[in-house]
Amino acid sequence: GAFLIAGSATGASGWDFAAALRASNPQVGVPVSVRTEGADGLARLFATYDFRLGAVPAGKLVPRILVSSLPPGLAKMQPIGRKTKLFRKILLPIVLVVNEAIARDRARLMALKIKQEIGASLTVEENGFLWSLAREYKVRDGNLDDLLVRVDVIPPSLALAQAIEES
Repeated sequence: GAFLIAGSATGASGWDFAAALRASNPQVGVPVSVRTEGADGLARLFATYDFRLGAVPAGKLVPRILVSSLPPGLAKMQPIGRKTKLFRKILLPIVLVVNEAIARDRARLMALKIKQEIGASLTVEENGFLWSLAREYKVRDGNLDDLLVRVDVIPPSLALAQAIEES
């Protein structure tokens, strides 16, 4: 599928989602950059890809349209329900991409735990991965069990609810 980076027409820069997407899933290749004309343009872009939040619980895939910055006009969009819906559409693909990366890290941690349990030694690269995650998740001793408690996906509904509450 196509992976898009949608930004505002003003060119405001944000986190490098293209690099994050490539790092989280090297098979996707280079995402396409798309510019939209404000919040209404972004809503039209989502409609082009048939991105309907109501279809997600029924198993419809969420297009990985990653927005680098909130579009101009979002704060003033009316009615409030339309603004909230667009905000959730902006955040959901980001939450899913991050959760996919976390799930890969967790699976790798599980494999390392099994390796340790059977008495095999970790390689230098595996130890580096372990300590890198320990620093990222603030686990002092690099304990695999402590890391497995912290390295876990966040339910998208909880992440979206928290983001809406904080915005």
